[in-house]
Amino acid sequence: MEFDALIFIQAAGDTLYALDLLKKYQGKRVHLCVINIENVYFYLKKISLENVQLDFYPYINFNHKNIISIWKSRNNIKEVFESYFERNKYQEIYFFSRFFDWLTPTLIGKYNEKYPVKVHYLNYNDEYAVRTDKKLYLSSKSFFAHKYFISIVQFITGISFFARYERRTIEFDYKKYGIESREVSYSPRVPIEYQVNFEYIDDRSILFLISPVEFELITSSSVVKLKSFLGELRKDGFNLIVKGHPRLGIPKELINCFDNEIPMEIPVEIINFEKKKFTLGVFSSGLSFLSLYSNGPVFSLIDSLHFKNPQVVSGYKKYLLERSNQKISFPSSFDCLKSLMVPGKV
Repeated sequence: MEFDALIFIQAAGDTLYALDLLKKYQGKRVHLCVINIENVYFYLKKISLENVQLDFYPYINFNHKNIISIWKSRNNIKEVFESYFERNKYQEIYFFSRFFDWLTPTLIGKYNEKYPVKVHYLNYNDEYAVRTDKKLYLSSKSFFAHKYFISIVQFITGISFFARYERRTIEFDYKKYGIESREVSYSPRVPIEYQVNFEYIDDRSILFLISPVEFELITSSSVVKLKSFLGELRKDGFNLIVKGHPRLGIPKELINCFDNEIPMEIPVEIINFEKKKFTLGVFSSGLSFLSLYSNGPVFSLIDSLHFKNPQVVSGYKKYLLERSNQKISFPSSFDCLKSLMVPGKV
């Protein structure tokens, strides 16, 4: 089958950019592949995209200690490629991340080796995500574990990978395949007819964006103050809604601080937040998007909290300001923040 484009969705946040890409191919045939995120697949299936073949592919898991499991995975990869991709003709291919997911790079690499085609790596979040990551060195505890895992994946796939960061076990060696990275600095908006609605989002709602990675960087004394502040907001009658990281969820220590939790698999960018009152967060990239495309003031707690290593978060404030066109506020304390959460103050 012939397609004008093949687009891989590797994470929930990719959905926004994939839908935006479809505008470019309006009236043309597109193969849209969702990798391992069932909720996103069901969401896209529900909105009935025209001229789009939508498919879902789960990760091919293996036991790295079992040679039979490894061989089965090698055969499964070969079968998936030959059955669903090899006979197709694509004019262009798009993907969004080089980390964690090794199924997408494998399918891209195998196809490109057989049929050279233009591949676009649209890098909207990878460089931002690694800002706080520790580099992987020979002295790192996880160095040999990473190397061992990569050697198995390369045996299974025949594709080149490596690791440069302790928290990221695998990274696609995209440059080896002549692929160029293009950083994407804009955040497209999903049309209202495609947005997801939740009944519990109302004009008393405060949305809080937080991930375990952010939480780990906050000092214990600031965690106590944060919990106390959230408790005060609930007493004041606000409806506190939390949205965690698409893959990591929310910090367990904060679960009881909120009235509702948005499923982590659903991208914040496709949710209808027209009724919410405020947005809070630390340095989630979602703050920038919501400051541009939703109602109510958006606040970052970077200046209200203390961090274990202040230098690690120093670049985030600049990033958020740049991506939000200076629309995010950074209150210096929780008392200052509370005074701003009054009509007419921001």
